[in-house]
Amino acid sequence: MDSIFGIHADALLLLEKRAQVLATNLVNSDTPNYKAKDLDFNKMLANKIKSHAMNQSMSTTKAGEMQMDAPEETNILVERQALQPSADGNTVDEQREESLYTQNAMQYLASLNFISNKAKMLTLAMKGE
Repeated sequence: MDSIFGIHADALLLLEKRAQVLATNLVNSDTPNYKAKDLDFNKMLANKIKSHAMNQSMSTTKAGEMQMDAPEETNILVERQALQPSADGNTVDEQREESLYTQNAMQYLASLNFISNKAKMLTLAMKGE
């Protein structure tokens, strides 16, 4: 499936995780001392791609035995620096979070549309149309 959908399947999972983090920031916009967080999406996606590349180049040591050296997936959660920290120590900027959430949602929909269109094309090809 990786070769059919490319990075889009992994991107959907990572974008979903990022949406959860951004939503948590928005929910906690009035929580004293709450620090806004974000996922380093590019770094996580690069790790996923590297992991897939390593899995595809696994070496067989004995009959039926495979050696796996793929790196463990880690969530790269970082605290975002506040543009204007509030007096109560909260670093959430609601407008920035909403903007990032919207951007993330658009990227999610783009990957979802790509996968949907690819699945439709495969269905048509299997039907011989």
